[in-house]
Amino acid sequence: AHIRRLRKELNGNDSQNLIRTVRGGGYSLDENT
Repeated sequence: AHIRRLRKELNGNDSQNLIRTVRGGGYSLDENT
């Protein structure tokens, strides 16, 4: 639930997800390009 809230805040109106789920590893923050 926390990651969902963070994604919503970071993405704003952009369709690009800045937080990426890494299977078996957790999460990764992608650069905003």
